[in-house]
Amino acid sequence: MLATTVIFLNSVGILDVKIRAMPVMTCLLALLMVSNIRYYSFKDFNFRKQRPFSVLVALVLILVLLLGEPEIILFGASAVYTLSGPVAYLIALRHRKPAAELAEESKYY
Repeated sequence: MLATTVIFLNSVGILDVKIRAMPVMTCLLALLMVSNIRYYSFKDFNFRKQRPFSVLVALVLILVLLLGEPEIILFGASAVYTLSGPVAYLIALRHRKPAAELAEESKYY
């Protein structure tokens, strides 16, 4: 995430923001690295399974965009992946039932 941010900000021409934002971003990413927030690991992704035509079209579109604007696409992809963990964690917290509610439900079984 840090490397793609530096590349992206250099390609856009925003050098002043980079100097101020990098220490903050480094600390936030370090906290994410040692937190209990889980990320998708892509270990169960099967490349040999048949894919529908729409997935093939999406992959070709991503490849064309990557070749056209690699700085923007790589920064966007790394930002989406970096934010996916905390967003999934917040969604899971929102849908989690309180302990009192779980105890109340369990006494009927």
